Amino acid sequence: MTFDPKLSITKGLDHLAPRLDPIITSRLAAHLSGLPWTAVLEQLDQLAGKPPKVYSTSDIQEQLKMFTKRLGDLGFPFDDNRQTAGTLGRELTIVRNAWAHGDSFSCLDAWRAHDYCVRLLEFFGDGEGLLNA
Repeated sequence: MTFDPKLSITKGLDHLAPRLDPIITSRLAAHLSGLPWTAVLEQLDQLAGKPPKVYSTSDIQEQLKMFTKRLGDLGFPFDDNRQTAGTLGRELTIVRNAWAHGDSFSCLDAWRAHDYCVRLLEFFGDGEGLLNA
């Protein structure tokens, strides 16, 4: 069996998405009065005059938006002074978009994608997510 970089990236993103939802939920819980964190994206869309869209808390694309976009008055609640979450989120957004558009990947691309995933989980202290990767 040969190594398939795209399949490897798929598995990496599939592993990451369920780990990010509780991280985002817990970080924003105090600000949302019981609403799901996707309400932030809905509100930002409304303020921008975009048509309503239904977001899913398990969608990696939406999760990465939470790390890379200014969230109104909340600012960038996931970042440190080095902008670690935002930087890794942007790199993973590039990977996710290339994956979604059917681009091909090299072994190095897969290695980098997994490195971004691991570094993001490390940043948020998700040791369990790292052990089960």
